[in-house]
Amino acid sequence: MNKRFLQYLRVRSISQARLAELSGVSISTISRFCRGGAIGTNNLVLLLKACENLSLDWLFFERGPMLKDAGGPAGGNLLAGGRILEDRDVPGVISELLRATSDRDRVIHDRDATITELHRLLLALQGKGVPSV
Repeated sequence: MNKRFLQYLRVRSISQARLAELSGVSISTISRFCRGGAIGTNNLVLLLKACENLSLDWLFFERGPMLKDAGGPAGGNLLAGGRILEDRDVPGVISELLRATSDRDRVIHDRDATITELHRLLLALQGKGVPSV
């Protein structure tokens, strides 16, 4: 998501300093987020409000166009299933997405730990002359 957000800023020629002015979020927070760091829900909501033509479907799920369709619902984003996301829904949806991302990151971490352990065992077996499979 962070890389797509940075891509949006580049395509729209919006500097991080200008985005800070528009959103009220500090430049350091924006910079950290664009480099892949975490961002709080409140700051993310402020950034998304400042980037009103940014499609949440594209940002969060990499689906559809980057920019909201000009003929689409005013002030909203279409989500999967055609549900319209209104401004008042954004904090709750972002919280859900951040929670899902955290869960996904935990699964990836566990998978990587398992792969590392299997690799270590494979190397140990190869060192003892046991044929690898």
